[in-house]
Amino acid sequence: MIGEWQGEPVVAEARAYRGTGVAFARIATVEAAALSIGNLLVIPDATSSAPLFGADLVWVGTRPQMAMIACDLSPTLDDCGARAAQNGATAAAIAAAIAAASPSAATVPSGGALPAWCEAVFSPSSLYTRFGAKDADGVGEAFDGYLEAFLALARRSAGHAGSRKRMAPIGNSRGIFNYCLRHREEDRGLLLLERLFGKMRARRYLDHVLFPISIDGCAT
Repeated sequence: MIGEWQGEPVVAEARAYRGTGVAFARIATVEAAALSIGNLLVIPDATSSAPLFGADLVWVGTRPQMAMIACDLSPTLDDCGARAAQNGATAAAIAAAIAAASPSAATVPSGGALPAWCEAVFSPSSLYTRFGAKDADGVGEAFDGYLEAFLALARRSAGHAGSRKRMAPIGNSRGIFNYCLRHREEDRGLLLLERLFGKMRARRYLDHVLFPISIDGCAT
């Protein structure tokens, strides 16, 4: 999808995959001369007890010495007790992965308070950082730690899935549905897409590519 940013062309691209234990794995990028955005979403299927993995990586040329990363292994379970147990397993996996990285990965600068809507869908272990060049290596290692933690949880869950090979629809739990819906309706940062590509195309891209969810088995 091609749009415009500060008089220069901007290009959005997305790739999506699915496989055993994964209902939807989507990588999206937005690139321009003074803008670089990456967005990642991995939704487990109903055979998996792994959390959902989501991430935003942003650099804007108007602040060339500052970048932002937000990522989380968000709970997918609805029951309060099961959700708490899932968050506990997530926190332990993240701590182990960060401990295995260099010390700088554990001391990344804070991005401040997350928007209030995040509290309903994020885990208590989310990463939100705004950083400059001097902290880039440590932030990169911290982000890698979240990815390694997700992989560990997904592999552990796959070991308990038995021989089930059913592919579940996207958004197979209320937790996943709410995660996608909150991003669609309340993430103000995504309004940038309207400035880049126009309101109609941005809305379609948001609903059908970035955060698709299923209602009665039909992706929307």
